Amino acid sequence: MAAHTLRRHLHALTVLVVAALWPLYLMTPTHAEEPEEDDATALPSVPAVERICPDVIPFDPAPDAAPEPWLAAVQDFATGRGVTVAVIDTGVAQHPALNVVDGRDVIGERLGESAADITVGPFDDCDRHGTIVAGRIASIAPDVEIISIKQTTAITNNQHQDPGGNLATMIDAISIALDMKADVINLSVVACAPDEHTAAVARQQLAAVIDRAEAQGAVVVAASGNNSPNCQPGDTIFPGADPRVVSVSALDSPRLPAQYALPPHNVDQLIAAQGHVPYGLDPRGEGFIEAFAPAGPREEAKPIIGTSFAAPIITGIVAALKQRHPNASTEEFRQHLFHNSDPATGYISPVHAVTSPLSSTAEEEKTTQAIELSSTHRPRSWESALSPGSTALAALIAGGCLGVSLLAMATASPRQKLHKDNDAAGKT
Repeated sequence: MAAHTLRRHLHALTVLVVAALWPLYLMTPTHAEEPEEDDATALPSVPAVERICPDVIPFDPAPDAAPEPWLAAVQDFATGRGVTVAVIDTGVAQHPALNVVDGRDVIGERLGESAADITVGPFDDCDRHGTIVAGRIASIAPDVEIISIKQTTAITNNQHQDPGGNLATMIDAISIALDMKADVINLSVVACAPDEHTAAVARQQLAAVIDRAEAQGAVVVAASGNNSPNCQPGDTIFPGADPRVVSVSALDSPRLPAQYALPPHNVDQLIAAQGHVPYGLDPRGEGFIEAFAPAGPREEAKPIIGTSFAAPIITGIVAALKQRHPNASTEEFRQHLFHNSDPATGYISPVHAVTSPLSSTAEEEKTTQAIELSSTHRPRSWESALSPGSTALAALIAGGCLGVSLLAMATASPRQKLHKDNDAAGKT
């Protein structure tokens, strides 16, 4: 067996990847060098190191364009009011554009005090990822209540070179989201299994928590993943490998699938959304960012792009549908999405998806609660730019389809119960 193939099989199940294109400097230990040890059995006695969060390029001036008419049309019907969305990611900052109501820091709970310089709670997003994801959700459904479940990170320290999550912690995070009564769960993270045996075991483990989500009526939406050394076409990608999870690929335009995006497992039920974010919410304060800063003098700024940022658009649509149809089943929501998607590209018009009745609940429309037009939320300008409209999408991303290099970063996280010696973790 070729050495490369062997390494992929030996690093199978805990390859947890954030499904976005991360900046290159996150791949190198510039923030916390690993100490040299003469005695491998010696207990670590290194001082805490101040973490260095990725630098970003602010979007300046703040967005002030007029809201797109299509977005106003969507939010005349629903804004996600009364719907709780769990964002399982790198943490979600309490940005003023978001309604973040609760959270859990799975990393901090798992690693304890030794992770104090890695994470400082569920509303801390040093990775600059989860907050942008949450902003995409709020761009469609601005009144949703966000639960931040911090499950993975690329930030390391001298004691933990592998604080990031794996499939086991992903399953735990979904369970926590269900404990916290989430109506919709967004996972812009994926775990990739390159062989059938590993995939079969993983599928069985994941099925139990998805069973529970189905029983509670919670819709699970996940990124399909990006093509990278750790996650390739032909791999089994979780959680999207479970047919009850809405797996979302990425588009460069309504008619052009993104080349970096992996397709969902079931191509007959293709769903996709724009993967490029013109500007996103800044986790550091109240502003916006347009790119990740260059890692060095020879590097270029990295655009905010990837299937990570396509999935939350669909999550926002589901949240709006949940408000309109609180008694619909998870299967009804999935079938509605499939029915409204372009079979060639997976593109879904947010306007049509939110405003059209569910096929199985047409009679229920007569009793759906009335829309209070006088108090309907009117979209702010940033919501228009963060959201792909049915008619405005092509113009929105014109000039934004930049050259993409798929970058992975190692965050090894050994597991105890399943293929312990075969696991490593990484992000893309």
